[in-house]
Amino acid sequence: MEVSRVHGFYKQLALKDRRGDTVGIWLSEVGLGLGVWEGVFEGIAGKWLRFCDAHGNWCAQPIEQKRQKVEQERQRAERLAEKLRALGIDPDFNSLFTDGERIMKLFVTIDRDEDGVWIIECPMIPGCISQGHSKQEALENIKEAIQLCLEVRAERGLPLTIETRQIEVAA
Repeated sequence: MEVSRVHGFYKQLALKDRRGDTVGIWLSEVGLGLGVWEGVFEGIAGKWLRFCDAHGNWCAQPIEQKRQKVEQERQRAERLAEKLRALGIDPDFNSLFTDGERIMKLFVTIDRDEDGVWIIECPMIPGCISQGHSKQEALENIKEAIQLCLEVRAERGLPLTIETRQIEVAA
C-alpha cells in the first residue's frame, strides 16, 4: 500500500514499525496509522485494513478488547486466589458460595439520597460502598467495589467478610 500527499510536491506517508519496516501510512491529522494486517478475524483468514498506533501496533477491535478484558479478569482472579492461598485461606471455599458455584451471594443495602443518587453498601465488607445515577448502575458499581474490597482485604490479611446477623427490635 502506498499513499502520497500533495504539498506542492508528492510526499509518501509511511508508517514504520520498531524494526524500521514500512507497515502502513501515518495519518497525523487523526493520530492513527492505517495498514494491511494479515490474519484471522471473526473466523475469516485474509488481509485486513486496520488502524495502528505510532509504533505500528495494531489497535484492538471491540471483540478483541472484550477477549482481552475477560483474560485480564481471569488473571486478576488467579492473582487473588494465589494471595488467599498464601494467607492460608482456601479460595475454593463454599460457605459464601451457592451450589458450589464461583458466585458469591452477598446482601447489600439500597438507598437513595436527597439528590436522587442511588447508594449501595455491602454490610458484610466494611467500607464497601458505591453509588450510581440509576439503581442498575449502582448495582453494577457495587459488584466491582466488592471485588476490589475483597482483593484489598486479602492482600492485607484481613478476613474477607465480617459476621452479620439479623436481630429483632421492638418497633
